[in-house]
Parts: sequence; structure tokens; C-alpha cells
Amino acid sequence: MLRAAVLTLLAGLGFIAYWYSQQSDAGYELVADAEVIQTELPDQTAVVLEKGARITAMEIENERAYSLKGEAYFEIHPDTKPFVLYTDALRIRDIGTAFRVKAPENNDTIWVEVKEGIVQLEKEGNTNLEIKAGESAYYLKSVGSFTKKEAMTKEQTRASFQFIESKMADVVAQLEQQFGVHVELENAALANCEISVEFEQEQLIPILEIISITLNLDYEETDKGYRILGTACTVD
Repeated sequence: MLRAAVLTLLAGLGFIAYWYSQQSDAGYELVADAEVIQTELPDQTAVVLEKGARITAMEIENERAYSLKGEAYFEIHPDTKPFVLYTDALRIRDIGTAFRVKAPENNDTIWVEVKEGIVQLEKEGNTNLEIKAGESAYYLKSVGSFTKKEAMTKEQTRASFQFIESKMADVVAQLEQQFGVHVELENAALANCEISVEFEQEQLIPILEIISITLNLDYEETDKGYRILGTACTVD
């Protein structure tokens, strides 16, 4: 488990000239010309570089510094030196977390999504926005503004399923895995009930309602999550 961290993004034209004046050929460059590349950087940071993206090592004192053009996902390897990622308008300072960045060339928008940790978005040294794990933000370069997208709750998350004569024990297991919430059966006999139903990008509550109606069951919310109620299942 990667440790929680603070990720600092600094934006502003005053920083950019300094950042790039410090750049030199540190001997490492990775380009995903034709396909997605999944590998490790020299500092053992895991990276998934999307097609068309480029990451280049930078030589900056007391930093593990890289410049990025395009889209990439990072899981940072802990180190005494901070991991710092540079785009054309943002600096992303990280200490042991996981995040995704989209910084396409000739595009007015930079997008950052944090999987673990906390992100502070700064412009000219002033903290404007904080992003927590599961949240994301856009930076619009032309106007210097940030837009934050809140993390979805488990109930708001959508998922697709295709159950074909699936046992309820398997259905419950898939719901738990996909939505990250505890779902239990009131009666052990319900585990062997079979259901055939398909869901396309549906939320958890409607899924539970349709399953309950289909099998003549009911469900309730509990302190731990949800419980499917009934002593036996029948299909009308």
C-alpha cells in the first residue's frame, strides 16, 4: 500500500521559464509512439504511458524530476527526494502516491486525477484548491482557473453486469467487488438462487431493486452496507 501523501501543483508563467531553463539531457526518455507502455522509471516509479505520450528525465537538484507531454498514470516509489512532474503549465510535486495526468500538447486544459493521497493546486504560490483521493480537477491555462470534480459515492458509481443463470452468491460477490460495499444475504438458502439479468452502466440501488423484484425478495440498508431479505426465491 502506497503511503498517503501531499501532491503539490504549482501553476503560473513566472515558474515556467525557471523550470525549463534547468532542464538538461539526463539520459532517459520514454516515448509511447505506437502503443501503451507499462514500465518503471529509473527511480522505480511505476508508469503507464498512454499512446502518443512522452516523458523525459530532468536534472534538477534534490528532485526526481521528469517532464510530461500527453497522458500517463504514476504509482510513485518512495524516496528521500520528492518526485516532481513538469508539464507546460503545472508542476506536480508528489511524495508516495498514485495519480493520473493528461497534459496534451497544444491543448488549453490539464487534467489531474488522484487515486491516493491529497493534492494541493497552487497558482503563483497561493493554494486555490485541494483534491482528495478519488477526486479530479481541470486547469484551464488561458484563464488560470481550476475546476474540481468531487469523488462519487459508492451509490453514485455505475457499473455493467451480465448475469446468465448466475447464483446469488456470485452476484453478491461481484456487486461487492465493483461497488466496494458490503452486501449480504439474510438467508444462506438464497446463495443458490439463480438469476438472469443484464445491467448497463447502472447504479447499485436500482440493481438491488431489480434483483429483489425479479426474485420476489426485498433489501434493506444496514450499518455495514446492504442486506438482501427473504427465505426463498421465486421467479414470477
